[in-house]
Amino acid sequence: MRAFLLSIIFLPISTILFSTLGLSCPVSVPTVSYVSKCPSNESEWESAAQQKQCNKLATLQKCTEPEKFVYHCVLNKDGTKYLEVCAQSWFMSGYCARFSVADGRIINDPGLDCTTFSTPCPSRFQSNESFKYQECYASLQQPFPSNIFKNVEKVTAETESNNTLLVGLLCVFVITTVLLAIFVAILKKKKLLDWCRTRREKSGELNDIQRLPCEEETPLKEEIVIETEVPSTTETKEKEAEQPKNKEENQASGSISPDTKEEENGATKTADTPAKEEAAAAKDSDEVECVENMSFRTLSGLRGVCSLKNVAIISDLRRNLSKELHKRLEDIWIVQEESGIIYNDETTFVELKKHQQHIEVMIGNENRFIPEEYGSTDAEIDVITNKFGASRKCRMTCDHLTEPENLFNYTKDKIMRRNAVVECPKCQASWEMEELLTKSDMSADEQIFFNKAMSINIQAKKKFHI
Repeated sequence: MRAFLLSIIFLPISTILFSTLGLSCPVSVPTVSYVSKCPSNESEWESAAQQKQCNKLATLQKCTEPEKFVYHCVLNKDGTKYLEVCAQSWFMSGYCARFSVADGRIINDPGLDCTTFSTPCPSRFQSNESFKYQECYASLQQPFPSNIFKNVEKVTAETESNNTLLVGLLCVFVITTVLLAIFVAILKKKKLLDWCRTRREKSGELNDIQRLPCEEETPLKEEIVIETEVPSTTETKEKEAEQPKNKEENQASGSISPDTKEEENGATKTADTPAKEEAAAAKDSDEVECVENMSFRTLSGLRGVCSLKNVAIISDLRRNLSKELHKRLEDIWIVQEESGIIYNDETTFVELKKHQQHIEVMIGNENRFIPEEYGSTDAEIDVITNKFGASRKCRMTCDHLTEPENLFNYTKDKIMRRNAVVECPKCQASWEMEELLTKSDMSADEQIFFNKAMSINIQAKKKFHI
């Protein structure tokens, strides 16, 4: 019961860690308990699973679907002990199932190949069916100390105490880091405001009422309307007759007529116009400098600052990030993880800023590699492109072949079209998300994003059926 309560405490932190590490599930670790032996048949396995009560924790954890979070009795990572644990069910590739506390999940360890046993296991089976392959348990390298079972409660209590202390320290560290980040952000913003204000004061563009710097301003143009009375025809003729006389008199006396003054004032205004335009251009230049950069964060945690020079739409932003990160343009995507969105190249940067305070970036895998156990060099038709090719392909569970890059593009297209299931285009067999992540060799960013997007699709489908 205490292990179960501790697992509930771990849930918020495990959610953060799981989104960062992709496949690890730290909430499983507190449920580990060492036993003297594992069940030898299905009835014993079901009885042990009922006592472990993994189904209660399954509805609370966020690592996988509740039905896949089940009871296991397997070897530890070193193959020296038996342990029971509540963990995500995993496809084994012909190896005895082991649980790694460090990785927080069931692992495929080539050190114990069960396909070579007298009663061999298949090349692919579920980890929670390990009771069917008893020779895995017979391979225990070291005898389990008899006295450890007498002290198991004591060891468990000490472990729980240490884990509780670790959680407390982690919470304090997270809170301190967040407060420090907020303080630094406020300090930087204050410095930026002071710098912009100083620039404007030097250029003499501040009014008596202080305005916030770096905000977009629309200069107000004063329209001066000069109303004049239209003189009558008689008055016009009289004035035309008087003008030569007035000019001669003014030249003789050295005075200047009102008309002459107006002409001179007009010339002065024309000369002042270029100077005002130059001042307005300098003002606009200062405002652009204030928004020259924007912070970005990759889904796997890499942070930095990206130049916004000449950025109008998303394709411009991707090009700048490609130079900043030294990655191919086709491997850079601007995303919104929480909503499972990949922004189109034509989307305006102004629209992106409405939804994000910093740019969310997904970095793809430039070279997709096929693990040896999944690969095939047979010159067969690619099930996705329907073309022959001698390049190395991965064999799917339905026995059809495809290249990793084609599989990734196909998976991406299906998930972004809001499909809750990805099927083989030829035989309509369902491909599990775990298989898609592994055989298309997705990067850490891609695994985080597409796991989240698929989860959104599944939830949307459930709501629709309800």
